[in-house]
Amino acid sequence: MSVPVQKRNKKNVKSPTITMTPEVYRLYRQTIGQKEPETFALLGGRLDNPFHITEYKFCPPCKDRHGRYDASRSHVNVDHEFMNWVIDHEWVPNGKYMLGVWHSHPAGCTSPSYGDPGSNQGDVVFFSSCLNGDDSPDENWRNFIAPITTLDHEGKDLIHGWVLPKGSDRPVKAKIKIPEAEVSLYDALGFLKQCTDQDIRPWYHSGSLTQEMREWLICSLRLIGQQKIAERLLDEDAAQERVDFTV
Repeated sequence: MSVPVQKRNKKNVKSPTITMTPEVYRLYRQTIGQKEPETFALLGGRLDNPFHITEYKFCPPCKDRHGRYDASRSHVNVDHEFMNWVIDHEWVPNGKYMLGVWHSHPAGCTSPSYGDPGSNQGDVVFFSSCLNGDDSPDENWRNFIAPITTLDHEGKDLIHGWVLPKGSDRPVKAKIKIPEAEVSLYDALGFLKQCTDQDIRPWYHSGSLTQEMREWLICSLRLIGQQKIAERLLDEDAAQERVDFTV
């Protein structure tokens, strides 16, 4: 979704706040948040709450004439037929509709590209085309949600919020709001599922965790099926207590 164009209008629009469910954020972290650019996902929700994302569908790029997926580190070509099928058959019957697209850019490219209306290439051109093709009831889709993810030199994902109002060719910066407590829970459980006892034991015994945090860790390990690691940590605690008592 690239090819920049300089034309912009000067309309001032209040910066909106984009929110999402914990499940949307979890799916994002498993896909765009950890994959090399460019990748993209379809975003959905209710048009009466147009900045709140409740649906997330990670999408394959379309294929070129050789049958290869049309994507690279500098562009991704969306599969319109797949996107329309998701909207029409999964979301619309449940009162949901397309709200926008989340996609990734190379490092440093933190804003939407503009593009060429003649070829329908470029972020803003694509967003505008979607808004202009709105077939929702009463055509109530007024803002295209368009967060962009870049990865820093350590591979950490950075989210840049953008919204394109219908009728404008100038994206507006948007705030991204994620419930911190719910995010930390999803991050922690996702991390624990991938860990071995060699990963967890040094952290558990480092002295940096409070007793409450250690108890939460044991319960979480049991919850996700890591009972063996949990029991080993408890056995080591008991052994250390015996040593301390003897001394």
